[in-house]
Amino acid sequence: MICIYARDIEKGKIEGDFGSTYGVDMFRLIDELRDNYGIEVKAIVITRFNNQPQAFKFKTVLEKKYKSIFTLSS
Repeated sequence: MICIYARDIEKGKIEGDFGSTYGVDMFRLIDELRDNYGIEVKAIVITRFNNQPQAFKFKTVLEKKYKSIFTLSS
């Protein structure tokens, strides 16, 4: 399971190590876990989700690619 904070998606927060947004970095992490360690991510949780526009758009993209997308509202 991977969790991502809706506000970080909304703000386009940059991940320091790779200079990419948290959303983009999450896809990289999922691929790395699968390809390098044989670990399949079974669920993605968007935390503190309150239908923020960018977070909602990100959720829609996730739902097309992955089956188990969950949200937690604050």
